[in-house]
Amino acid sequence: MDSTKLIMPHRRVAARIVDGCALILDPRTDQLQRLNEVGSFIWARIIERSHTCDSIRDLLIDEFQVDEATAQSDLNAFLDKLAERDLIQYTSD
Repeated sequence: MDSTKLIMPHRRVAARIVDGCALILDPRTDQLQRLNEVGSFIWARIIERSHTCDSIRDLLIDEFQVDEATAQSDLNAFLDKLAERDLIQYTSD
């Protein structure tokens, strides 16, 4: 993962945020994924299409009062899972 690239939803993904909860339809399995509070916070930043991994990490630190190492580790694990399911993509544009 390149922390300088923008993170955005994969073009085939359908998702909505309802009452602060992100709901993502996985196009490979047609399963609806419901994210928890932190996951929904991250997804809300992803759909803005203007954040890098580093900028989301910094927002997590501010929002949830966690240390940098924890925020980075948890964010990396979460983004890796999203990428494995083709729910996100990275771009330099």
